[in-house]
Amino acid sequence: IEEKVRISLQCASAIAFLHNLEPSVLHRDIKPGNVLLKNMQGVDTVKIADFGLAQSGTKTVFSTVGGSLYYMAPEMFGSRPQYRKSIDVFSLGVLYGHFIRAPPRQDLDNEDCKC
Repeated sequence: IEEKVRISLQCASAIAFLHNLEPSVLHRDIKPGNVLLKNMQGVDTVKIADFGLAQSGTKTVFSTVGGSLYYMAPEMFGSRPQYRKSIDVFSLGVLYGHFIRAPPRQDLDNEDCKC
């Protein structure tokens, strides 16, 4: 449980960092495949990846749709979507829902990893 809490806090911290940049950055595609873990000296460190759908700007309301359907906030649907930075927070919530129900992570041997 401690490891899951630590990773969850790092995910939230990374998104907060993006949202507090000037101009702010919306990731718009937070999902398990875009949250990478790097083990550094026995401690997992979160890295957020794939900024292909990210938007940056000084405005507070956005309207272009993009992301992974299952992780998209409800306000992104409809004929004229309008949304704020909170869409990334919604996606984190969906991600956390999967995360807390998932079995403990199994580390792979180097031979198993086809990187």
